Amino acid sequence: MQIFGITSLLFCVVTMLLIYIHQQDIAVYVFGLALILLIISLGLLIKEIQISSQALQHHIADIEEHLNTK
Repeated sequence: MQIFGITSLLFCVVTMLLIYIHQQDIAVYVFGLALILLIISLGLLIKEIQISSQALQHHIADIEEHLNTK
């Protein structure tokens, strides 16, 4: 997830450089790729949050079970 986010940010910086050196045609495609990578990164982030939430629910259930057996 982080690799996609970092690469997206890198492509955004490259886009700014391309605009600065008057290469707008290439900048459009690089920025589009940056947006796609950012979408992938955010999608993976949502999936990781769901996995973490489920793991936390299992851990809390284990703790409650342990406390109820005492």
